[in-house]
Amino acid sequence: MTKFQQYTAGFLIGTLAGGLVVLFSTPQSGKELRRRLIDMKNKFKQTSSQLKDDVASLKHNIIQLQTESKKALQTVGGDLKDAITNWKEVNDPVIRSLKTDIEALKEKAEKAAKEMNRS
Repeated sequence: MTKFQQYTAGFLIGTLAGGLVVLFSTPQSGKELRRRLIDMKNKFKQTSSQLKDDVASLKHNIIQLQTESKKALQTVGGDLKDAITNWKEVNDPVIRSLKTDIEALKEKAEKAAKEMNRS
């Protein structure tokens, strides 16, 4: 039994028990007691029916959210992949140029170090 089912069962049992305690602890005639029992039964059925409808609606909403989220994640994933690919295409020439410049600077620094060592 899931936590939600346990909570719901506890709520319904507690409501029923509380109603019965109040019902039987109040002084009244047999006719009045039967009428109140029938009213309680009807209210309990109505509450149970409403709870059932709410749970069904919640389940439907969760399934719908799951479906929409899956579609959205697929779209976002594809868009992100495209953006990364585009970024690489745009920046690869710049990165290659920077690498070339760094190599040239290393060579110049090594050359300058050798000349300083000679002097």
